[in-house]
Amino acid sequence: MTSLFNSPTADIALDQVHELISQNLPESLTLEYKETYSPGLVASVAAMANSYGGLILVGVTDQAQQQTPAGTLQETRTITCRLTEGLS
Repeated sequence: MTSLFNSPTADIALDQVHELISQNLPESLTLEYKETYSPGLVASVAAMANSYGGLILVGVTDQAQQQTPAGTLQETRTITCRLTEGLS
């Protein structure tokens, strides 16, 4: 499977995200878990964009037993809009 860290966003499939989550990787400079949207998410995106880049998985906690993606397509769209507004 191709690394998500080297894949264009448009090429990432949901099963690849599930596979990454199932590996129970700890948070790092290039991987963060956010259980829900918060204003701090905008700061995390900006910080990651201004450093090494990486992945922020929203709807996933950093606790191994709870690493299950959650949310609906509408929630994803709402988060995307809020991030766009926060970064502009």
